[in-house]
Amino acid sequence: MKRRMQILMAELSAAIVQWFLNTLPYETIAEASQKALEQTGQERQIPSVMGKGIALAWAPSTDGTYIPAEPVGEKYPELSKDIPPLIGTNLTEWNTIFSLFGAMDKAQTDNKNNWSAAQVKEKMNALYGDRADAVGKAFAVAYPDRNPADALYVDSLLRIPALKTARLKADQNGAPVYNYLFAWDTPVLGGFAMSYHTSEIPFVMNSLAFTETAHGNGDEARTLADKMSRAWVAFAKTGNPNVRGLPNWPAYTRQGGATMIFGDRPEVKFQHDVELMKLLKPGARF
Repeated sequence: MKRRMQILMAELSAAIVQWFLNTLPYETIAEASQKALEQTGQERQIPSVMGKGIALAWAPSTDGTYIPAEPVGEKYPELSKDIPPLIGTNLTEWNTIFSLFGAMDKAQTDNKNNWSAAQVKEKMNALYGDRADAVGKAFAVAYPDRNPADALYVDSLLRIPALKTARLKADQNGAPVYNYLFAWDTPVLGGFAMSYHTSEIPFVMNSLAFTETAHGNGDEARTLADKMSRAWVAFAKTGNPNVRGLPNWPAYTRQGGATMIFGDRPEVKFQHDVELMKLLKPGARF
C-alpha cells in the first residue's frame, strides 16, 4: 500500500509540474533553460562541441526504448550492423565561417588568395606554433594541388569523428560504409569561404538554381551537383553510391581508408590526411 501511494504521489507531482510548465510563456522556459545550461557547463567545465570555450547544449538521451542504444561511442551499435552509412564532412567546415564571415567586407579583399608567402608563414606560425612546418608539409602531401594557405582552415573538429565512425562501422564486417570529403571552393565573395559548413547541401540536392548567391551557378558547380546528387540517390536506393561519371568509390575500411573527395574533379584517395589530422589534433583517437 505504501509503495502504491508513493507511485501515485510521484505521478501527481509530475502532473502538477507539467500543468505549471504549460502555463508559462515559451520565452520564460527558454531563458531558464539557457541559464541552467550555462551554469551546469561552467560547474562541470564541459568543453563546447564547437571546440572553443565552455558550453553545454540539450541533446537526445539514450533511454533504452526510444533510443535503444548509443548511436556511436567506442563501438558501432550491433542494432545497425546491416545498415550502410554514408559519412563525410567539408574541408573547411566552421573554420572559414568563424574566422572570416564576421568581417566579410575585409575578407573579400584580404584573404588567402592574395597573401604573400611570408604572410602565410607568419599566420601558420601564429596558429600552429612549433607544429607549423609539419602541418604545412602534411597538408601539401594530402592536398598537393591546393593553395598552401588553405592549411590555415582545414577542419579536424568534424573530420576526425567522421573517420572514427567510419572505422568503427567497417570493423563490424557488416554493411559497407562510404566516406567522402566535400572540397569544392565557392568562387563568390572573393573566394575566401571555400567549402564551409552546409555548402555541400545544394550539390547533394541538386538545387543550385535556388542558392546561387552561395556558390554561383557555373558549369563546374552544375556538373558537380549532377554527380553528387546521383550518387546520393543511388545510395538511398541501393546502399551503394557508385554512379556513372565518378571514379570507382570503394567502401571504407580501416586498412584502405578510401575517401571520395568532391572537388572540380572528384577523386578517391586512401588514408590521404591521417598524418595531417594527427598533427592538427595531437592525441585524438580515431
